[in-house]
Amino acid sequence: IQKYINATGGKKWKKVKSLITKMEVDAGNGIMMKVENYQQKTNKSCMKVIYGENMVQHKVVNGTKGFEKAGEENRKLSAKELQDELVQSAIMSELLYETLGYQMTLLALEKVNGQDAYKVEIVAPTGTTYMDYFAEESGLKLKSIKKETTADGQTLLSTTEYADYKLINQVKFPHTLNIQTGSQMMEAKVESIEVNKKIDKTLFLVE
Repeated sequence: IQKYINATGGKKWKKVKSLITKMEVDAGNGIMMKVENYQQKTNKSCMKVIYGENMVQHKVVNGTKGFEKAGEENRKLSAKELQDELVQSAIMSELLYETLGYQMTLLALEKVNGQDAYKVEIVAPTGTTYMDYFAEESGLKLKSIKKETTADGQTLLSTTEYADYKLINQVKFPHTLNIQTGSQMMEAKVESIEVNKKIDKTLFLVE
């Protein structure tokens, strides 16, 4: 994990106070969407998914509470969801793992898209599990598999592959993400990343 932090910027991550990331997402069958992510170091995040002229998904975390809106459904995040989201929506999640009691176990060396990669199991205090794969040579994260159990006992798996890392303001970000949730496959291409730009605080309002 530390090798990954170092490979993407190391101590320079401390200088990153906010991020604005805009992506274009190909959801298949000709469906193209825009995703906007706003992240602030004070445990605040906002995600918007836009299809055509409509915002089809909206998630906000303000440090102590959060909500998710999809279509007409608007719901508060549960305590477990909030705890996970505060870490996973952080500017650099891995910097928080040790402090917050995440359990990390090196399991094996495996191939990911032709590269040797360390397979690391990461277990959050909430029980949510991540299987992350870090390139042996570069230290960069190549893939992450998230496993979580819903309130009704169902197991959800989602896989994200990361590629095309580029240096912006002295830290590296992946610019291509391939995401699979169930049978749904999506490719996200980063259009822009703005570092330390002031973010409108009303984006983080939670009623």
